[in-house]
Amino acid sequence: MDHPNALPLIGASAAVVAGACLAVKSAVILATGWQPPVLFEVAIPAMAVAALLLAWTTAGGTSIQSARALGVVATLAGIVAVATEVAGSPLGPAIALSTLATLATLLIVGLRSRPGSRLGFASARQVALGIVIAMVLTLVVGGPLSEINERLLEVPLLVVGVLWLWFARVTWTSRLPRPGHAEVPGAATG
Repeated sequence: MDHPNALPLIGASAAVVAGACLAVKSAVILATGWQPPVLFEVAIPAMAVAALLLAWTTAGGTSIQSARALGVVATLAGIVAVATEVAGSPLGPAIALSTLATLATLLIVGLRSRPGSRLGFASARQVALGIVIAMVLTLVVGGPLSEINERLLEVPLLVVGVLWLWFARVTWTSRLPRPGHAEVPGAATG
């Protein structure tokens, strides 16, 4: 993969998968009460891959290197989570590890990125921080909401899914040349 746009575009694609899985899962549960199988578990490694590739394409020092390492841990734990779900014996600690490492990756990149990053646009980092805040709020408000009605737990998760889709859009469009601006270095032409 020598093309400089490949990693952000793969990350954006992973964010689409994560966002779509979370949004569809939440919408179906809100509408019917039925939980679609495997969607949540597929979202876990997709979120991790998107966070890893954001960290990988962000310039920075030791903290960004730490974010990359956490992104690798999140991705591997996410893969284990999906594999154990498909095998019929979900491994909860793998889901927890992947989710926490993904949040830490997004938080570090969001807080420690330098303007000179290859991603180049603060909005992707801002959305990454928004995802962290939304996921933490999901944990905080999830309990009280589920006490009112179990389905209400899906509302904040739906917001998280939409944020992942927004993150994908920002990441994807930040790599495209903008009218009236110089082309993004390395962008495909023709």
